[in-house]
Amino acid sequence: MGNWKPRFIRHEECPVCNGRDIPEIGLSETYFIRPFDREITIRLACCSDCGFLFQIEPPDEESLARYYERSFQYRHIEPDIVEEHVHAQQAAFMAGDGELIGKTVLEIGSSTGRFLSHLKVLHGCETWFDELNAEAKVALVQAQGHEDSSAANAPESFDYIVMRHVLEHIVDSVGYLKALRPRLGETGTLFIEVPDFSFLDDRTDTLLFEHVNYFSVATLARALDNAGYVAMGLMQSITGSFATCSDRVLRVRARPKPPSQATGTGEAMCRHIERKVRRQHENLLSIVEEMGPDTRIGFYSASWWTERALLNTDIDRKRIVGIFDKDKKKIGTTYHGLEVHAPQRVNELAPDVMFVLTSFEPQIKRDLRAMNFTGRVVGWSDLERERESDGDG
Repeated sequence: MGNWKPRFIRHEECPVCNGRDIPEIGLSETYFIRPFDREITIRLACCSDCGFLFQIEPPDEESLARYYERSFQYRHIEPDIVEEHVHAQQAAFMAGDGELIGKTVLEIGSSTGRFLSHLKVLHGCETWFDELNAEAKVALVQAQGHEDSSAANAPESFDYIVMRHVLEHIVDSVGYLKALRPRLGETGTLFIEVPDFSFLDDRTDTLLFEHVNYFSVATLARALDNAGYVAMGLMQSITGSFATCSDRVLRVRARPKPPSQATGTGEAMCRHIERKVRRQHENLLSIVEEMGPDTRIGFYSASWWTERALLNTDIDRKRIVGIFDKDKKKIGTTYHGLEVHAPQRVNELAPDVMFVLTSFEPQIKRDLRAMNFTGRVVGWSDLERERESDGDG
């Protein structure tokens, strides 16, 4: 070790939300760290704003990298029965967004690659690793046949990036997650598993020198959001103990936020409603105009989607022959000043166009065909398709 000494930083703000009220909680623990050849005492703080728990003075990134490069942790290649069970759970959770077969997978902190081997053998994945420990690297390449992600032939982006029990070891977790985004492209999935500190009981992990962060559901979701990700799936699980993994774990699948959300949630929401509602209303009015001034209009059914169209467009109410609905409680009543008719009156009242604005659209379209309705039938999904076909999808 020579005269080298580990260096430490002191957080002046919360690593997740940047809050500055981060009092220490009076909890500390001392360890003898062999790669540092010295005793180290860790102390925890808790953010008053978001509740995130973290080491207030963790080793800096260079010191932690040196620690992991020289880690004395026991490493083996063959998984035990508990690991095989957990690997199957983790792979199933990863596949929640789609098929794993043939996908490119990068695992960060992959140790000797036992999980990568599970994905390679059982799912045919192309497996890559990012690992600091020299002993583990030898096993990854020579014994397991995985490839180093720093190699010239590595993909620019991966279908999946896996961080199993890694994020709790990274001092600047939000900054690290931001740096990962280009390696996922726009459609890749990030799979994270960490010890779960959402609530504390006998199955919750304790302190560990290596763990500089202690995530809950709320603080992990906030870290992902601040790093530019959207959580797509979450699972809290109890697993059998293996390696340094706690029994209570939190799993999350996340994807980079789409470009439309880069300008902020408010503007993104405005664009979303423009795409999903206002343009559909515009298309509805365009269809009526194209069909001519004498077009007779019907709506099926007395739903909130129909209500939206009636209240948020300037459609000519005089041209509406009525609302059609099979709900007996509604038949014979008025809906925003329009009479609600039984479906059997469709051909009698004979609208030229029927707007089917309900989640039961497929069934209602089938019913109209069975009644030999000869008018034009336009569903909410058709309005969306018309929008997409005009190049604004």
